[in-house]
Amino acid sequence: MDPPARKEKSKVKEPVSRVEKAKQKSAQQELKQRQRAEFGGA
Repeated sequence: MDPPARKEKSKVKEPVSRVEKAKQKSAQQELKQRQRAEFGGA
């Protein structure tokens, strides 16, 4: 009973971390684009 539960946990953890990483990447890109737009406007 233990090994399967462990496998499921690791399965759930990986996608979440991947999604979080993707979110951070998109957030950083948005910040860069905003800064560029601000510099261009100024």
